Amino acid sequence: MKRKKKAYLTLEATWMFGLALLIFIGVLLLTISLYGETYKEISDRKPPEINAVSEFRKIAVAKDMAEKITDKGDKKEE
Repeated sequence: MKRKKKAYLTLEATWMFGLALLIFIGVLLLTISLYGETYKEISDRKPPEINAVSEFRKIAVAKDMAEKITDKGDKKEE
């Protein structure tokens, strides 16, 4: 004798699948929205331009001045 399958399991599974699909789509849309906001925020903040040559020259001059000052101080003590 064949058993009849009850339809309520299929109906519940359909509702659960639909609910899970809606939740997945909602999370996906929120993720895409967050990505867009983050991209816009980062593109608005541009890093300052750094002129490496002038910075290097400033550092070199400062080192030379510090060496001259310390050399003069050492010679006075002797």
